[in-house]
Amino acid sequence: MATPAELEAEVRSRYPQYAFLLNNKELRAILLDAVDPSKGFSAQEFEARIQNTAWWKKNGDAFRRWQALVNTNPGEAKRQVEARVAELRDLLGQVGGSSLSAAQMAFMADWTLRYGIQTGSAEMREMIAALIPSTPKAGTPSGSFQATMQEIMRMAKEDYLVPMTAESAWKWARDVTAGNRSMEGVRVHLANTAKGRFAHLATEIDAGTTPGMIFAPYRQMIAQELEVAPQTVDLMDPKWTKVLSHTDGKQVRAMTLAEAQRHVRSQPEWKRTARAQQMAAGFGDQLLRTFGALA
Repeated sequence: MATPAELEAEVRSRYPQYAFLLNNKELRAILLDAVDPSKGFSAQEFEARIQNTAWWKKNGDAFRRWQALVNTNPGEAKRQVEARVAELRDLLGQVGGSSLSAAQMAFMADWTLRYGIQTGSAEMREMIAALIPSTPKAGTPSGSFQATMQEIMRMAKEDYLVPMTAESAWKWARDVTAGNRSMEGVRVHLANTAKGRFAHLATEIDAGTTPGMIFAPYRQMIAQELEVAPQTVDLMDPKWTKVLSHTDGKQVRAMTLAEAQRHVRSQPEWKRTARAQQMAAGFGDQLLRTFGALA
């Protein structure tokens, strides 16, 4: 009768890809029985018994293959980990994820290889997003994450004229980075929020016209009246609330351009413009002419 040591040696010789499983009590018994002359069974039965174990059922193909590679060809496993570390470093750099130590990067690389998580998969996006701090105060955005966050804030402020805090934009950007939400989903959310603020524009917004497009002529007129660049006119400023949503006693509507112009000219900063001063001087001259003080 063969001794346990002899049976182990036979396992390592006949089934080298399974030799590392000798440390598993359940699998060890099957492996030793498979090479025991008094208990041996066919390769097909051996495979069937292995596949019926709790270890096999608990762990997926990727995990089993990785375990086998690590134990039978550690050099190749190391090469794959190093290659995956390089891929992860590139991904983190693109989205602006937190910097990880060499040990943390190696662990993450091993983990993704162990469970078959591909670099372009949804699981990978979720893992990368999880490395981005949960709030702006915890880190500085960079890469595509920064671009996504900035675009969300721009859409909110310029296209839909609705409030968006940096914290909210950060969370939306994390969702987009993780693949849990698309930029189109963000746009739909902003459009619905805008309809809540501008109920009188709901039909236009549903048709795809943003409040920013609707009020572009107003922004231009305000800029001209105040003698500033259009991009510096913030329609989210409370002073322009009445321009966007004006109540005339019957309904809520946007001011007409003529009404909006009168509103602009009631602002203190308009009175300091060169145009206002010229108009004031011209009005003064007209008064003097009316009363005969000027020829």
